[in-house]
Amino acid sequence: MTFRYRLLVAAHTLAVLGIAVAAVVAANFLPIPDPNTAWAVDTAAGLFAGLGASTWLPCPCHRKDHR
Repeated sequence: MTFRYRLLVAAHTLAVLGIAVAAVVAANFLPIPDPNTAWAVDTAAGLFAGLGASTWLPCPCHRKDHR
């Protein structure tokens, strides 16, 4: 593995994590009075945002040209 490849994988991972964290922070601003419901909404927001970002953002390890 080259340094460039490792750098691209790290950037991809940080981008996906950043999107998931941003979704959780945004969900915290929703006016939900029950703490358990608020926790579930925060968790679901982070989960769905992380899954969506990981499938939407191109990962360097799945390139078709194998570079």
